[in-house]
Amino acid sequence: MKNLKYIDKFLKWLNTDRNTFVTYILTLLTIYILVDRIAELLILFFTGIGVSYWGPITYTFALACPIFAFFFSGSSQFASSYKVKVAFLYVYCIALYVVGISMAVQWINALLWLLLLSVPNYVTIVTDFSALIRPAFQSIAIYLPLVTFYPLFKWLFTTINETKDIKDGINDYAGIDLSDKKKGWGPFTCEIVLCRDKVKGHLAKIPEARRFDPALIVGISGTGKTSMVFEPMIARDLEKKFFFKEASKEMGFTALKTGIAHLTRPYNNDYLNENFNLNMLEPTSRKRRFV
Repeated sequence: MKNLKYIDKFLKWLNTDRNTFVTYILTLLTIYILVDRIAELLILFFTGIGVSYWGPITYTFALACPIFAFFFSGSSQFASSYKVKVAFLYVYCIALYVVGISMAVQWINALLWLLLLSVPNYVTIVTDFSALIRPAFQSIAIYLPLVTFYPLFKWLFTTINETKDIKDGINDYAGIDLSDKKKGWGPFTCEIVLCRDKVKGHLAKIPEARRFDPALIVGISGTGKTSMVFEPMIARDLEKKFFFKEASKEMGFTALKTGIAHLTRPYNNDYLNENFNLNMLEPTSRKRRFV
């Protein structure tokens, strides 16, 4: 948790949050992998032999980058509208396709070269029939992308745009959330408890940061809108106000006792008990730099 505090301070300095930062890093990695694999496919197409043959572990990481980049993008600051979310889906699906097709082409190419190298007369075949072998390996590098790209294109630009359920699902997808769940909650915040989840038993709360958002409470007369929603919310706020008042008294008493602060005027005890607030205190000059 202490390390996360340092990370959050760094992200605050960057004026971003955890979800946006992770999405950004994974997207950069995806772009790097995409460029590398496209270059590898072009080399295979022109020469028939790859330069960098990736193994299963490397390709697992390469496939995971666009997948998790999309998972985190839904909760990032980038996903500001439905169009942006769909654009993310297009980009990451195409990146995933390029990595997957590169993996298939490379492994087929490596397997065929391994089989060719195991032939007893390999040297003779390569020497006498090199004009046939090279075009055969080159054709594999271009054949698989050509026959598989159109189904992806059709699914992305026709099926998704014409299917309401898919569009609604993309729009509603909130993504993996790495934000601090404790932020905005606790004894010194003004969250409101609405009810308890009957299935899971969890409390349904409105955090302090969302208290000024619009709310719609619907029900016919006599269903308990006032008694079950508004009055408990008002009562909770009154309880919090009393709690904050008592907590401020305790903080003020501690500050006076330790000499961190002093009263701005000579108040009597009765007046302090009834009307105390932290504005009645002023930091002691010799302690001011620690306050």
